[in-house]
Amino acid sequence: MEEYEKFSKTMGTAALRLKDYLGFSEPYDKFMKGVEKLAEDGNGQFTWTARKYLRALRQRRELLAETGERMAAFESVIPLIESSGQTLVFSERIDQATSLSNSLLRNGVSAAAIHSQLAYDLRKRLLKSFADGHTKAVTAPRVLDEGVDVPEADLAVVVATTRNRRQMIQRMGRVLRRKVDGREARFVMIYIKDTTEDPARGAHDLFLNEVQHAARALHD
Repeated sequence: MEEYEKFSKTMGTAALRLKDYLGFSEPYDKFMKGVEKLAEDGNGQFTWTARKYLRALRQRRELLAETGERMAAFESVIPLIESSGQTLVFSERIDQATSLSNSLLRNGVSAAAIHSQLAYDLRKRLLKSFADGHTKAVTAPRVLDEGVDVPEADLAVVVATTRNRRQMIQRMGRVLRRKVDGREARFVMIYIKDTTEDPARGAHDLFLNEVQHAARALHD
C-alpha cells in the first residue's frame, strides 16, 4: 500500500496540472486519450507531465497485477471453474495469463493461455479447442476483449480489472449470452481492497450497474 500510495500521489499531482491544460479530467477515457496524445506529440513541460503520469500509472498497474494475493484469490475460485461449463479468464499481461493457465493445469483443469505472441493459426486452434469443449478454460490479456466469438462460455473471471467501461462491457458480453441449454452466466471480479479496483471506492459503478441490471432482468 505504501508503494501504491506513492504512485497515486505522483499521478494526482500530475493529473491536476493536466486537467488545467486539457480543460477536463472526465470522462476518464477521454482524459487518458488526451494525456497519451500529449505524451507522444508534445514537446513542452506538459509533455513531461503527461509522461510522468503515464509512467506512474504503469508502475501502479504492475504493482497491483503482481501482488501474490491476487493469485491466491484466483486459486480459491478454481473449484467454481471446475464446476462451470467453460470459463474465460482475463489477465493484465501475457506472463500473468501463462501463470494462471499453469495454475489451472496443476489443479487438473484443461486450460490454455492465448495471447498476441502466439501465431495466429495457433490462437485459432486453441480457441476452436475451447469452442469444441476440449479445453475448459482460456486465460488471456486483452486479446479476447474484441473480435473473439466464444458463445458457450458461462463463467468469466476478471483477474486484472480495468477502468475502461467499454472494455469491461465487452468482457461481460463474452459470457452474458443466451445459452442453448438455458445455463446462466456468472461473472467474477478479483480486486485489491482500498485501491481504484475496489467497488467500495466507486470502481466500476457503471459496469456493475450493467451486470446487476442484466441479472435482475434474467430473474424477473
